[in-house]
Parts: sequence; structure tokens; C-alpha cells
Amino acid sequence: MNTTTTEELRGTPAQASAGDLPPVLTVEECARFLRIGRTACYEAVRLGSIPSIRLGRLLRIPREALLTLLATGELQNKPADVTSAAEIKRVFPPAR
Repeated sequence: MNTTTTEELRGTPAQASAGDLPPVLTVEECARFLRIGRTACYEAVRLGSIPSIRLGRLLRIPREALLTLLATGELQNKPADVTSAAEIKRVFPPAR
């Protein structure tokens, strides 16, 4: 399995593939991988649309949960720039 360091992933988000992702991602790494803004990613995590694990004050997104979510098509039709909480809720409905 080919893995890259966090610094390499941060430097080349467009070139990162699923196999290059670390086992758990920070919100910033997840946002870069999904090509959405950091704030939109935090909001999607808060709404439960992106699965996450909280370790004290730290948020982490498990790679396999993110890839499963993407495979199910839950994040289809996301706009490139989500600016309001109402729009985020529309684009990233809470997981049930």
C-alpha cells in the first residue's frame, strides 16, 4: 500500500488518491480531498453528514468511513462554494 505523508497530501490535494490517504484525516485534509472549504467541511461534520471521531478536542475522519460515504453517493451535487448554513444543510443532509 502506497501512503504519503500528511505534508505531501496537504501540498497536492488534486493529486491525492484514496490509497494515498492516511487511516484518519484531519478536517483540513478531508476538505482538501473533497475539494470543499474547511468551514463547509467542519459544518458537514457538525451536522453528521461526514462521519467523524472526536478525541478530546480533536476531530478525525476515518478514511474508510469517508470512502464508504463517497461510494454511496451521499456527497453528490455539492457546490464548489457553500456559504450559508442553510445551503450546507441542503447539500449535506444529516446522516440518519
